[in-house]
Amino acid sequence: MYKRKGKSSRTKVAPTIWSAIALLDSARRLNQRCFELLATIALRQPDPMYPVFARGDLWARIDARSIERAARCPVLLLNLHFHELEWWLRVTQGGVGPVLLNARPPLFDGEEVAPILRALLTEAWSTARVNEFAAGLLFGMAPAVAKSLGSLTAHRIDQIVTLHATAVRPRWEESRTFWSGLLEAAVGEDNESLTRVQLHALHLLGGETSARHV
Repeated sequence: MYKRKGKSSRTKVAPTIWSAIALLDSARRLNQRCFELLATIALRQPDPMYPVFARGDLWARIDARSIERAARCPVLLLNLHFHELEWWLRVTQGGVGPVLLNARPPLFDGEEVAPILRALLTEAWSTARVNEFAAGLLFGMAPAVAKSLGSLTAHRIDQIVTLHATAVRPRWEESRTFWSGLLEAAVGEDNESLTRVQLHALHLLGGETSARHV
């Protein structure tokens, strides 16, 4: 048997965007904290008229197991205007975000959401610096927002957390269908329901992306 001389016949596969797949583990850990906080708010100040908390019967059943299941959602469950470039341009320049007409009152107390927001922004900053596409997938971040966030210093990120923590909102907060589906999958037993809600999240994300391009 003869050995082939020269360079190895193996070809190196170029890195792809899915080299960032390990970020999903970080997203899951962040989502656990996000969902725990939402569960606390749901029990403390239930609001059946608010789509996120409309299913009070399901929020009352949330436990450690269901939090872990909900955290498998492939996108972050909290949002800080990541798809709104105007808001981020004003904030990163030291101003305040644009005034939104008919905006809902803050959902979270600044002190209780600040640690989660700090962890979320740190992860988003790290992701945006190396892979804007992954930042868009995980955080629903517009490419220009990813560039803006990726250029910030740690000190500036900390200032944003301090000044704008109460601007944090649940992802797709007007979609009762998404949140009801997520809760049903979280308290359920089968993985099929989890797959459906994950696909729904990606569908909503795709709609955001299409709208930005239009």
